[in-house]
Amino acid sequence: MNDLEKVNGAPVLNENGLISAVPWHSWTDTKRDIEIEGKRVKVSIRIPDSWCDLGENELNKPKYFLPELNAKWIKMLSHCVMMSSENENKKDEYFALLEKVRKNFKTIFWNSEENIFYNLVTVKGKRDKTPGSPTVVAFSLLLDEDIFSHHELKEFIKDVKENLLMEKNGLPFGILVKKSSKKTYYGDEEYHEAVVWPRDTPYLIRILQYAGAIEKEIMEGILKSNLEHQMKEGFVFYNSELFSPDNEEMVPVKNPVQFWSQWVDPYLCIEK
Repeated sequence: MNDLEKVNGAPVLNENGLISAVPWHSWTDTKRDIEIEGKRVKVSIRIPDSWCDLGENELNKPKYFLPELNAKWIKMLSHCVMMSSENENKKDEYFALLEKVRKNFKTIFWNSEENIFYNLVTVKGKRDKTPGSPTVVAFSLLLDEDIFSHHELKEFIKDVKENLLMEKNGLPFGILVKKSSKKTYYGDEEYHEAVVWPRDTPYLIRILQYAGAIEKEIMEGILKSNLEHQMKEGFVFYNSELFSPDNEEMVPVKNPVQFWSQWVDPYLCIEK
């Protein structure tokens, strides 16, 4: 059986150099309950409703390009090139693959006419443009990989502000995992929907820092609002796992002592 045909199979290295995976084989691994062919099945929240006519098995095969996964693949290959400096054959091999992935990453995930960063792409070319934090993670990881222009950086930040950035007590706070109609957290089905996870925030801050002084006010607001939550609202020196934007108010839900939500580097790196 072809690796792409294995239900819940391992990631696959494709001819274009990119890695495809099952759509819930990422940190956004929530599934929703839907009806397909007369039965109730679990489907990744990354899959748009319009794609669900493919059938349950097709929706759980490693036939999906995830931007955050492939951004990490690029970073790994970059480090492989650096570490293989004493082995020219290996260095050339890694560099050739890296260049292929760099080129095809943008071709697959970026719409240069509309400045859209696709959140999910199938190996057959279907593209989902639902705004989500995985693209923020990917863009942040690739800032020093010479893939996106400064104009594209500005356009991407504009899109994030319009669709994902949320405020808390009048200050910018964090980004939604996904732009979705499910704007209240009730339980596991909303775990990676329109909720804010602090674990995403350092990636956003890195993008804002890279953009320069024009985004400094937003970055400082994020730092202030997150520190305020940490010291006043949950467990001192820790942040909650995620926040529910109930009526546009950021309400901390789930695990008030969440180490994955904790970050300090942006506070140390900000210019005075």
